[in-house]
Amino acid sequence: MTLQGGGTTGTTLYPSLGCQGRLTLVPGSQGGTIQLDEHITSGQFTVQLSGGALSFTYQPDKPQAPASYGTLLHQ
Repeated sequence: MTLQGGGTTGTTLYPSLGCQGRLTLVPGSQGGTIQLDEHITSGQFTVQLSGGALSFTYQPDKPQAPASYGTLLHQ
């Protein structure tokens, strides 16, 4: 993670996963705690809704890096 003092944006880099992202400071963050939104800028994230289940996969740009996947069920 890279943040610059006094700035409102930053970057993330996940070399072992083959992806990176952009960070943006969430308005209203205060005190000793800040919140950042992350937007992944490389790799492919796919979401599919089917029969009440939301399935997702993440395939990094780096071919040998492991993909991530999962399913959220609505009960």
